[in-house]
Amino acid sequence: MLIHVSFCRDIMTASVDEHLAKASELSTSGDTDGAIESYLSAISLDPDNATAWYSVGLLYMKSNLDTLAIEAFERSDEIYPNYGPTLANLAHLLWEKNP
Repeated sequence: MLIHVSFCRDIMTASVDEHLAKASELSTSGDTDGAIESYLSAISLDPDNATAWYSVGLLYMKSNLDTLAIEAFERSDEIYPNYGPTLANLAHLLWEKNP
């Protein structure tokens, strides 16, 4: 049985979008751990999703998990280079680490 590649991509994209939406809702409601878990689920399906990496970086930063936040922002910057908010957060964390 053949499955069309675009069909698989559509299923994966919908699933990633669902995880991103759930993560956003959880974050807004104050469930940081749940939001992180949902963003990581999205990342496991789409490792090149800069939005998910950036967003999980924000949540790691909020949770004082600076090393994980730095890694997330660096990955986001690899995927979507020179995005101002990513660079600003990364610079802030690196400065705090080594003032």
